[in-house]
Amino acid sequence: MATAPGKLVLWQMLIIILFTVNAVSSQTLQPIPEIIVDGTYYDASLAVGRKFSSQIRSAISNNTFFSKKIQPYYQTAEGKELYDSFLKVIQFWYPQYLDELRGLADGAGVPYDTLVLWNMKFEWSIMLGVTTPPSCSDLYLVNEHKQSLMGHNEDGGVSDLNTVYFVRAVIRNSGKVVENFTVLCYAGELCGNAFGFNSLGLVFTVNALFPKDVSRNSLVRNVLNRAFLALGPFNIPPLLFSISCASGFSVNFGDLRLKNVSNIEVATGPLINWVGIKNYNYHFNMYLRLNVSQRTDLSSIHRLERVHQFLPPTDSKDIRDILGDTNDPNYPIYRTAKPPDDAATICTAEFDLIAGTLEVYRGNPKEAEPERTYRLPHFQ
Repeated sequence: MATAPGKLVLWQMLIIILFTVNAVSSQTLQPIPEIIVDGTYYDASLAVGRKFSSQIRSAISNNTFFSKKIQPYYQTAEGKELYDSFLKVIQFWYPQYLDELRGLADGAGVPYDTLVLWNMKFEWSIMLGVTTPPSCSDLYLVNEHKQSLMGHNEDGGVSDLNTVYFVRAVIRNSGKVVENFTVLCYAGELCGNAFGFNSLGLVFTVNALFPKDVSRNSLVRNVLNRAFLALGPFNIPPLLFSISCASGFSVNFGDLRLKNVSNIEVATGPLINWVGIKNYNYHFNMYLRLNVSQRTDLSSIHRLERVHQFLPPTDSKDIRDILGDTNDPNYPIYRTAKPPDDAATICTAEFDLIAGTLEVYRGNPKEAEPERTYRLPHFQ
């Protein structure tokens, strides 16, 4: 029996949707790779670029927004002026991270200017009015019962599922160790805008926020986030009060010495709102305290509403159960890029500042066993 044209189109659409969802599910099964590096800013990142060249080149070439919007705009006089203004600020504050980008570019076989631009894309997307997937959910539990927990869903685009990697780095300057950190990295990007920890007692996670305003005379988010990795937790607030971010973000950070946890919302200005976490709290991809004009994010609204339906968590399992929740049919907390949602949960990180562990879950944390466990630095 012949099929009506309208029904045929409907079936074709259903097949495409099912294929997309299945493709996301199959990608989540792949372990996240890791590299251990020791050297200068350039040499350490050169090794990262060489090992993850395919991931870096794939991430850049498959990002149609970057190739069809950002790179063409970069070729205009106005685009080059914007690039140069951001670059000038980076050169003033953190020239060593440009050395890092040069090593990463050389290792991956990608033009240096392309990789610098890749690390400015967050700000450029806001200025060009292009929507990028809102990403990340955070829960905290800090109380008198000797609990100090940070749970984090690292969300991103579907293309990020197979291109992220862990970097364990010792950075040296004139032979002296100046940085020592372990972080999850997005391909081709500076370390620091996902989650990780360092030898100075800092543990951190980052939430993307989407202010409508961008300052071209300020430091781009990727570089400011990278600067965290050289600091102890007590140095994070002074840094954010002293350097204006070109866009905005939310950083959640813990102190392995004091076992406390804080959240800071950041907008250009600098505008800063810093709170210490007491008992139970959470953060998503929207400003909750700073009065900032921002892009409306339906996913964050839905995730926030769903969290309000839970009783406060009492332990790490409760946190994982919330972060693994899929009750909302459109915008769940644990995400699979099923339409209308366009982001997927890459992995879940759970920091236990008392036990001194970071557990990383690949797959829904309600059901999965940790794929990787890191021992955090110990302080008396």
